[in-house]
Amino acid sequence: PGLVSPPKLSPMKPRTMKEYEEELSSLKKENFNCKIRIYFMEERLTQMFGIEDVDLLKANTELKVDRDCLQREVTEKDELIMQANKALHMLKEDHIADINKLKKQHCNIVSLLEEKIEKLEKVKAKTNHLFKIPSFIF
Repeated sequence: PGLVSPPKLSPMKPRTMKEYEEELSSLKKENFNCKIRIYFMEERLTQMFGIEDVDLLKANTELKVDRDCLQREVTEKDELIMQANKALHMLKEDHIADINKLKKQHCNIVSLLEEKIEKLEKVKAKTNHLFKIPSFIF
């Protein structure tokens, strides 16, 4: 008997309570079937080998299950790290774009102010010339 996997649902469509209950029921049946299989396998091992060997096999099986669980956790953590790294990279790119935009705005403002200063200097020079005010006063 093969393992029963939960039904594939659309990631966009939320699950109903009935779907959750059906999945839970299915998983409980699968869990029960696995426990029965393990029980009968252990019984067979006990008959084939001595009790000490069965205890070693049980311990070995438990260690393998623990290893698989830990490997799955590591894989999940690696995926989370990759997602975080991608998010940081995107934030960095956004930050650089914002800095470049601000630099461009700053340069534009500086250019406008320099033009304004230049125009005011010309107005000042004309005014001084018209009223014959010495330039050292300003």
